[in-house]
Amino acid sequence: MSLTLRTDAELDEALATIAAAKGVSKQEAIRQAILAEAARLGYLRRGMDSYARMKEAWGPVLTRLGES
Repeated sequence: MSLTLRTDAELDEALATIAAAKGVSKQEAIRQAILAEAARLGYLRRGMDSYARMKEAWGPVLTRLGES
């Protein structure tokens, strides 16, 4: 699969710095960043889903405890 990414000077410099620090190509640095962000968003989504389930299950109890 192919993708063209247009960058400005600031982004290209930042990308080059990250790639050099990690010892990888710019393409690999972009790939790693995208996969890391996708994993982070998945983690957040699972956390919010869990919170919603717990709130539904225990919300009334917690509300009553807060009123006493």
